[in-house]
Amino acid sequence: MSRLAKRRAGFTLLEITFAVTIFSVIGYALVDALRMGSNTQATIHDVSTTSRWVRHVHSLLSSELKVTDEDHLTTTVLADGNTQLDFMHRIEAAGVSTWGVHDVSLGPNPEDQNRADWTYRYTVDTLPAGGGAVTRRLLRQLVDEGGTVQRTKVLAVDLRRGDGASPGFAVSKAGDMWAIEITGVGRTSNQPGGGTNFHVKLRN
Repeated sequence: MSRLAKRRAGFTLLEITFAVTIFSVIGYALVDALRMGSNTQATIHDVSTTSRWVRHVHSLLSSELKVTDEDHLTTTVLADGNTQLDFMHRIEAAGVSTWGVHDVSLGPNPEDQNRADWTYRYTVDTLPAGGGAVTRRLLRQLVDEGGTVQRTKVLAVDLRRGDGASPGFAVSKAGDMWAIEITGVGRTSNQPGGGTNFHVKLRN
């Protein structure tokens, strides 16, 4: 067999090395494209989820704060710097105008739904998330006259600590308004996630 025929019968080491390099580059590019697609999908999911709870919390808390007053609202700074907010509404219980809560989850009729001396509470709790980390949740609670929590609803998860530039849940007086700020964690430790801030004027 001639030398030319032998060359045509197989590949040289240089050709094999070149082909492996090309396929490696293509493979890396495909893996990187898949990773970027996965990150994009996760980001879109995060934005969509955050948008939903931001709208819900903004609407709910705004409407509930508008019908309380300064004498029936208190704030407490929690251990991680977030805020606990407690307040009451003007209600009618047993035919008497008083302060407490009105919530349809408490029963089918006004006598069950109106509870004198109960309190609405917005607070942040923590759950273990593995590796020493925690997940912070924004809760809406109904607290009875003895201080026992009777109802709890989770409004948002993955909130930030309250002692940073973008707190998880902060409530403060701002002139004749009350300022509320809610922020979730970001995709990285240095990047705050989505959230909202707004002002509410209480009843006179």
